[in-house]
Amino acid sequence: MLGSGGAGRFCLECAEWPEVLAGARSCYLHQEPASALVWRFKYGGWQGVAEFMGRCLERAVRAAGIEPDVVTWVPTTAWRRRSRGYDQAEILAREVSARLRIRSFAALRRRRGGRTQVVLQPAGRLSNVRRAFTLRGEASSRLAGTHVLLVDDVLTTGATAVAAASAVGEAGVRSVRVLTFARATPLRRTRGDA
Repeated sequence: MLGSGGAGRFCLECAEWPEVLAGARSCYLHQEPASALVWRFKYGGWQGVAEFMGRCLERAVRAAGIEPDVVTWVPTTAWRRRSRGYDQAEILAREVSARLRIRSFAALRRRRGGRTQVVLQPAGRLSNVRRAFTLRGEASSRLAGTHVLLVDDVLTTGATAVAAASAVGEAGVRSVRVLTFARATPLRRTRGDA
């Protein structure tokens, strides 16, 4: 679990996170076999693994004692959604939502594509996603005063999570917690594997 507060814990990686971003939790490190599973789900069309991933994500939420009011996700670009035929983060969020029996909806819109994050170093990732997300139509009224669970497949440097959480925070939410299936370690990030 990463987080910028609570029980005297302090995380240097997330020290620069916005106050609204209360923490991040992942099920696995982004290494084999989890990284292969994520790749096949994201790029290989293996949508069937979402049920397994959803169970893992549900267990992570329950183990952490997180009690969100709403689930949303970090949306992919319209182009990637069309080319893949789905948004992997949406599928995961819907799985988690159904398992936790709480509502989910598309709160964010991705403004622009930018380059794929996979090929970028940490500083490049941050500038690539800065201001990439905006709230959708009635999201502000639906999110105001809630605790939000923001779902994605992988947390690498946190740049995407920060950008998405900042956009969600504009709705006047009480907190945002990021939930991902896998989490890259600093070594894998510097080697460009994740």
